[in-house]
Amino acid sequence: MEEPPKPPIPRPDVEVPPGLPFPIRFEYTSTSVSEVLRVLQEVLANEKLALEKKPFILTPPSVFEQLDTFLSNIEENIENFYAEIIKLSIRGSPLSFRELVAGKPLLEIVRVFIMLLFLANQRKLIVTQDEESLEISIRLGEVSPPIV
Repeated sequence: MEEPPKPPIPRPDVEVPPGLPFPIRFEYTSTSVSEVLRVLQEVLANEKLALEKKPFILTPPSVFEQLDTFLSNIEENIENFYAEIIKLSIRGSPLSFRELVAGKPLLEIVRVFIMLLFLANQRKLIVTQDEESLEISIRLGEVSPPIV
């Protein structure tokens, strides 16, 4: 069922002078500076009260919550991913990033790429990109275990 519409926010009862044609000339208005300042202070006070009643809270999108759980276990995720890469590497032949992430959702592709960067920084993997085809190749690095 649909919720009923919320009632409109009550607006302060303020006298607003009619719009003035440009250029504004003092002959067209009878509003004094003190009146303008008084009304401005009143409006600002009402806005301040409205903001105090309704706290301004932003909730993070669900993608960030998913990334937070991923990042909180990043070391474990990296080790599991590294073990998977070792299993996929047959006699040192390079893996294709495109084939590695084929069919995965975008969030999972981003996670795989982040883990690749971590492993490349630790010199466990060598990640290269062909300049012409832009294909990313992944090979076991210097500190990898021997392949049997």
